[in-house]
Amino acid sequence: MTAPFVDLHYECDPPGVILILEDEPYILAALYRQLPHEFHVVTATTVDQVLVLLNQRTVDVIVIGQRMAGVGIELLSEVRQHAPNTVWILLANCPALDTAIQASNLECIDAYLVRPLGSLELCTLLHEGIQEARLLIKNQQLLSELSQVKQQLEIQINQLKQELRNSQEQFQSVVRKNQAGILLLDEQGKILFANLAAETQLGRNDQMLIGSDFGIPVLHDKMEITILLPNRTQGIAELMATETQWQGQNAYLVMLHDVTRHKKAEAQARHLASHDSLTALPNRVLFTDRLNQALLRAQRSKTKAAVLFIDLNHFKEINDTLGHKVGDHLLQQFASRLAEAVRKSDTVARMGGDEFTVLLEGLNDRKQVSAFAKKLQKLFKQPFAMDNGELFAIPSIGISIYPDDAGNTDELLCRADSAMYYAKRHKEVDFCFYSKELDTHNLNRLSLEHDLRRALERQEFVLYYQIQVRLCDERPIGTEALVRWQHPSRGVVLPNDFIPLLEDTGLIIPVGNWILAEVCRQIAAWRAMDVDLVPVAVNISPKQLADKSFIGTMRGLLEHSNMQPRLLRLELTESAVMQDQSYIFQTLDALRELGIELHMDDFGVGYSSLGLLKQLPFDIVKVDQSFIVDVLTDSSSALLTQSIINIAHGLKKQVIAEGVETTEQAAYLLHIGCDHAQGWRYGQPIPAASMTDYLQNMECLNASASEED
Repeated sequence: MTAPFVDLHYECDPPGVILILEDEPYILAALYRQLPHEFHVVTATTVDQVLVLLNQRTVDVIVIGQRMAGVGIELLSEVRQHAPNTVWILLANCPALDTAIQASNLECIDAYLVRPLGSLELCTLLHEGIQEARLLIKNQQLLSELSQVKQQLEIQINQLKQELRNSQEQFQSVVRKNQAGILLLDEQGKILFANLAAETQLGRNDQMLIGSDFGIPVLHDKMEITILLPNRTQGIAELMATETQWQGQNAYLVMLHDVTRHKKAEAQARHLASHDSLTALPNRVLFTDRLNQALLRAQRSKTKAAVLFIDLNHFKEINDTLGHKVGDHLLQQFASRLAEAVRKSDTVARMGGDEFTVLLEGLNDRKQVSAFAKKLQKLFKQPFAMDNGELFAIPSIGISIYPDDAGNTDELLCRADSAMYYAKRHKEVDFCFYSKELDTHNLNRLSLEHDLRRALERQEFVLYYQIQVRLCDERPIGTEALVRWQHPSRGVVLPNDFIPLLEDTGLIIPVGNWILAEVCRQIAAWRAMDVDLVPVAVNISPKQLADKSFIGTMRGLLEHSNMQPRLLRLELTESAVMQDQSYIFQTLDALRELGIELHMDDFGVGYSSLGLLKQLPFDIVKVDQSFIVDVLTDSSSALLTQSIINIAHGLKKQVIAEGVETTEQAAYLLHIGCDHAQGWRYGQPIPAASMTDYLQNMECLNASASEED
């Protein structure tokens, strides 16, 4: 037999499939006859055919003839390995008992027959084998299913482990590494858990915190506690607590949020809202609030309170000349010095610009305020050290008293402000207390301002002239034109009473242009009268000099009057030329090109900038009368006057001394080298008609002197 065959006697649904491996036909026929017809029988003559059949179909029992050539342990093992645990193997007609036993011990076969069996016994044995084989298959399937279940379980377990690891990592990230401090407390307030942030904030490590008493927190309500920041400085944390469960027990979850920066930002915002950003002093809002509280305290204690309104003189000129950076630095130093001068219970504030206020409390009388104001005036006579030298900041101070002058905050501030402006306009006043007379004065000033606006169109201004002489022979070298206001009801109003108003209202430009035009007209009139002409000096306001049309105005006046430019002199204060220096320098050069002589007026009372004196094209320097008035009695005035004369001469400039009133002053000035003088010693300011007579008389005297010579 060379190929497997299938028995023809099989049923549609046989109880089992039997594979017979035998190469001897007669043995195969014998085995075949012994098998019950109920089984489905497949035969094979070689092991390879068995292996092919096992790959093609399911077999329950393999019957191997032991007498078949080559049947041994290796063949049986190969069959078993090809279908492990899925078939039942019977070794039939086995005369070699040792081989059968060895094969059985090695589990290469399931049973063996050492003798032929009847059909019934063989049928029973095969049924048992089939059942066992199918049970093996079921077990194998079950094991396979169990293996799959195991694999699925392992996958699920691995997933759960990964989820657990992820959960732990998230816990580490969310809880352990959270920047907010997190605490778990038991019902008694003892710490069960603390994250790293909480350890840092509480200044203790985990071992020290766990089990320590934190206290039972207030639930659902925010509170603040002091904490340690990572840099070991103190901070503020906002504490919030809620109820929770921890390991089946009631517990408290406490969150500590570091709000230090937020609190600092809030404090800074509050500070900025109530303090000046430049000087860090209280601003108007905070000062007003403190003043309100101070008035209530003064009312209860029957004491007085004072408000000092302080303004820096000439601060605008400093800003315009030296720049806002220097101005800001000066304000900072002024504020610092002012704050150091008061008591801790008093308040210093910056109201804006160069205006400051001081609140003094617990006073009994005005003498205390007066003493403090004198202290301030003395204090601010000392210069302030700046990067490029020194600056003076002399304040004007106005004072109002509660309850003497006013009963509320607004009136106190208003009346102190009013007193300050009075002190500012009257340079001889160091500080000024408010009085009812000031209200009258202010009303008078308002009335004066009203009248001043119509004075020019009503032709109420008039020019007076004061002679200037050469000291060595007292001959006239020029005059200065001085404006007066012929008020219809007040009479003659002097410049000190209305020039500041002209400056404040801006009327100084049209009035100043009128003065220039009138001087040119007067010089033309004197020339027509054949009067021996001398130059006329005119004071020029800083606002005039800064006016873009000023040069055009001057050129037009000279052309219209057909006047020699040398007969017109312009007197400029030092502050006037220190505003917009680049533009002012161009303006001064343009004036010199027109042939107009320039004088620096009031030298010594402003900045006394030697650099400007050197750079600017001035011909004459005028020494202020404040030095001349006591030049014979005050060594400082004498020294300063001598120094100004020496410096001017060193720069090839002549000097005029203002305010010369006595022969002794004139003699001393001549002795120290002063060139010219002006003052009551040589004549008061007089109207144009009187000056005409004076010049004509001087002309006659000069002519007589020449004839005698």
